[in-house]
Amino acid sequence: MTPVLKATLTLAGVIAAGLPLLWLTTPPPTTVPQSAPATTPGLRTINASLYFSGEPHRITLWHEAKELVQFTDPAAACHFTLNLPLENSTEIEFEIEWPDNTPGMKGATLYLEPDGLEQKGESMWTMPEDSTVHDIFYFTW
Repeated sequence: MTPVLKATLTLAGVIAAGLPLLWLTTPPPTTVPQSAPATTPGLRTINASLYFSGEPHRITLWHEAKELVQFTDPAAACHFTLNLPLENSTEIEFEIEWPDNTPGMKGATLYLEPDGLEQKGESMWTMPEDSTVHDIFYFTW
């Protein structure tokens, strides 16, 4: 055998022996731990009913400064659906305007019925001389 052939075969043997060593000595692949999903709450569908006295001009409901719904000159109780964050409590801000000549105390009741939870209702009233009520309904489940 010629020296060049011996050197080539020796080099090939060293490389062949070294390839498994590369595989055996590499660090294990790092697995990225699955992080918990973000804690932003999802939305819950809530059936709502709003009952009121008299014949208001306008009714507006807000949640966290975002308008949810507005009714103009409603003649009867309003039934609608809201999509609100999944929470144990919620606040619904509202404003109701009646004509100035509406006699007596004026009021409104809001019922919320989230899927899988009991129905809750809150009522607010104005004095006879007031034609507007702007307040907050507080609901806790």
